[in-house]
Amino acid sequence: MNYKTIVGLLFIIGAVSCTDENQKDVKKDLVQQKYYNDTVYVPLYLKDNNGTVSELQSTLYVRSISTNDTILIHSISTRDEKNNLIEEVTSKEVLLPMHSLDYQIESDGPSSHILVSYKIRNDRKPVIENIVYDEEDENRINLVSRGIVLSRKKNNWSLGLSNYGKNKSNKSQK
Repeated sequence: MNYKTIVGLLFIIGAVSCTDENQKDVKKDLVQQKYYNDTVYVPLYLKDNNGTVSELQSTLYVRSISTNDTILIHSISTRDEKNNLIEEVTSKEVLLPMHSLDYQIESDGPSSHILVSYKIRNDRKPVIENIVYDEEDENRINLVSRGIVLSRKKNNWSLGLSNYGKNKSNKSQK
């Protein structure tokens, strides 16, 4: 059982073990909190303008720079130049404070990009980067693309946390 599953279970056990009156207080506190719902654009360069596949690999890194707050990743998806979905890389992941997640990304065209949607309680946006490297020499980095926030909404905290951290994907958390 991995670390984020244990944290999720402890959160659920704590919420279930509260009395009805205490549960109402906990829910009230959570609802009154604010969070940011961000969508981040990351360019993805793995093919040339002719659509020829190169011998490059891509890894997307999402790094938390918050010392206190967990980031709830709603979705990470690759898109084509018309913003059509190519692949849903992951959904509903939990990123612990000062940790990172990495995902192997595949491109489907010269103008592909990645969209990352997440929720966080504070203003410390995670560092989101796509690193493109040579498949034969992983020590040779060809390109680093940093994510740019497309939209930011400030909302009341959502209680829909029970599904976060259950998705299996091609990622690792450090």
